[in-house]
Amino acid sequence: MKKYKKLAIAIYNIQFSLHPEKIEKNIRRMAEDKVFIFCLQEVVAYKNSDFIINNLLKKLGGHWKAICHVGRKKSLLGVGNCIIWNSKKIELIKSQKRLLPYSKTLAIHEKIFSYLASGITIPIQRRVIIGEFKFNGEYIRISNIHLDHNGGLKNRLKQLKYFLKILHKDKSISKDIICGDFNCFDLLKTGRENTELKIILGDEYIDASSNICWNADLFYIDTTGGSKLFKYFIRKFNIHIKRRLDYIFVRNIAVSSCKKLPLKGSDHDPIIAHLSI
Repeated sequence: MKKYKKLAIAIYNIQFSLHPEKIEKNIRRMAEDKVFIFCLQEVVAYKNSDFIINNLLKKLGGHWKAICHVGRKKSLLGVGNCIIWNSKKIELIKSQKRLLPYSKTLAIHEKIFSYLASGITIPIQRRVIIGEFKFNGEYIRISNIHLDHNGGLKNRLKQLKYFLKILHKDKSISKDIICGDFNCFDLLKTGRENTELKIILGDEYIDASSNICWNADLFYIDTTGGSKLFKYFIRKFNIHIKRRLDYIFVRNIAVSSCKKLPLKGSDHDPIIAHLSI
């Protein structure tokens, strides 16, 4: 396998796979720009529709592979994650899929927002994929995690601790990349949640995406399945709530650069990191 100077990885929440053609176009564009690993969140398989990942792999080419962790229900309730990679540039050794602990009930304000945004009023199972890869002769662990927007900070920290406990069981891997939608909405901008995340992760992990101020905007939310009036209200009154929800944390890996791409098709912009291994 040919050696490459840098590992190029992207994290992208694709908003329940609601706009597959735009998402496929965006990912192909990034692949042409030398990104060869994608960590996707909000991957959904719908009834009577082609699975977005299958279509994407066909368009990218036979050397592109994927690990998907989605639910059995072919609807928003089966939402999950996916890691896609170019097998000519990086080799998968092994992987595991885990379900994260989650709140069994929703608070009133969570039910209201969930109903308006998606028409769902019950908790959604969140997931993580952990893959061990070989790149330039080095073993690297790449994780793709999606923490819950429900249950508050306490629930998200519980999920993060559960995930890290799994990672810490395997001491053989020294290089880690954690890509995740951490849902740190932080409406009042206190910075508390960001601080708590970094405390739990510890000094070993560096936020490779720290230069990204925001990459998600409520203004671009798609309420298909939810309330059209809610979407109209947001657009009519030009409501923009911009936050960085997606992070790339690395351990024992040097960060060369990190940027976001303003692309249409999701309420999240993808973040791309170039890392030196």
